[in-house]
Order: sequence, then C-alpha cells, then structure tokens
Amino acid sequence: TVLFKVGLLMCKAMLLAMPVTNFVTGCTTIWSCGPTALCPEWCLEKPSGFCALVENKCACISYESNALILLLNFSTSTCVFGLTMQDLAAFFTARIPPMRPSLLKGLRAR
Repeated sequence: TVLFKVGLLMCKAMLLAMPVTNFVTGCTTIWSCGPTALCPEWCLEKPSGFCALVENKCACISYESNALILLLNFSTSTCVFGLTMQDLAAFFTARIPPMRPSLLKGLRAR
C-alpha cells in the first residue's frame, strides 16, 4: 500500500501543479487595458480579474477553477487518508509474538 500511496501523492502534486484556465471576454475599448481604475467594474468583481492585452485586443482575464481537477484532487486525498487509516489500524492492533528461548542456549559449554 505504501507504493500505491506514493503514486497517489504524486498524482495529487501533478493535479495541484496544473495551470488554471483563464476566462477571457472582450472589453469595449483598448483604453481599459491601462490602469486598474479604467478596467470595467464587472471585470474586477470576478475572482482575480484584471484587464490585459490579448492579441491586440483588450480582454478581461479571470481565473476559474476546474471542477474536474477539484474532484480528482478530493478523491485522491480521500483515498490516501483511507489507506493511511488502514495502516495505522493494522499497526496499533498488531500483536508482538512471545519470545521463544534460543536454540543456541543448549549448545553453550558449561
């Protein structure tokens, strides 16, 4: 299970490192791409919204979270948590076998 958990943690790291897609909509004038004060209010209200030039056109860029990446990240975390709890339960319920006397004890010179 340790190798499986390492693989899941690597998948989670890759999912978290994926770039987030941006949402581009056109603004009315190219002057909106200057300072933040000239950027339309509807653009600034979006999460991380700002105005920028995209292919010689002013665009409102906002970062949107991808639901599929969030779902995969949540399922990976849940799976790793379940496997860790299973390992901890096996560790705490393990019994130590009683020690047997050594067979070499009888070979010792008296």
